[in-house]
Amino acid sequence: MKIRILFTTAVLMTALLTPGPTQAQSDFIKDSVVFDRAYIAVLAVTNKEDTALSPKAMVFLKQDWPVFKAKYQGHKPDDPQWAKDFAHLDELIAEADRLVTEGRNLLEAHEVLEGVRYTFLDLRRRNNIEYFIDHLTEFHHHMEEIALTAKGKTPQTLSAADLEKINKLYLPLKKSMTAIAQALFDPALFGFNEPKTAKLKNLIDLEAKTVQALEQALAGKDLGAVIKTGQAIKPHFVEMFLLFGDFERLRAAK
Repeated sequence: MKIRILFTTAVLMTALLTPGPTQAQSDFIKDSVVFDRAYIAVLAVTNKEDTALSPKAMVFLKQDWPVFKAKYQGHKPDDPQWAKDFAHLDELIAEADRLVTEGRNLLEAHEVLEGVRYTFLDLRRRNNIEYFIDHLTEFHHHMEEIALTAKGKTPQTLSAADLEKINKLYLPLKKSMTAIAQALFDPALFGFNEPKTAKLKNLIDLEAKTVQALEQALAGKDLGAVIKTGQAIKPHFVEMFLLFGDFERLRAAK
């Protein structure tokens, strides 16, 4: 019997009352975890412009993607967008591979690869497939916009338009943070041991406190604190997200 770790008591009641996924959905989710372990690794090393590890990481993604695609590209014939999404994913991965192989612009390859997680997010949400990493992807979109808006700013250079933008992004950010904190998380599914699960929970708690601090800064119109917390939401998230990548396989590759 599978035991799932729940981060809040409220979620426990929801989980007990909510039907579980079908076997087909369970298989799709398990294989999504395997794919994401390769995908997150290459997403990370291209972002760091690591010329040594990026080609190796891309090899693993190219090995795992065809297996996933062959198994699931016809998985949802009732969804007319499903096959189109898989074709788009194929194009994104091929383009990222070309850029990595050329080795000229790894950040461009990273930006291309960003489209993979957002395509999967839409695909799964559209088909009511619950997947923990999708909550992180949704949070990332709002977090990144806030962090970039606050980056390099001072209370004197943070414009009224900047502040308005952060204010507009805050509510969806908070909603996404709540979704992460309340989401059902199965350590066994993701291969997390107790220390790694505890680290994830700690990072979620730290991120939730940072989001709350941003809310207080915005409410108090403390521009210095808005800038500080607006940038502080990124490091905890990055550390959290990278827990789901397979960097051991990458480091072991010759």
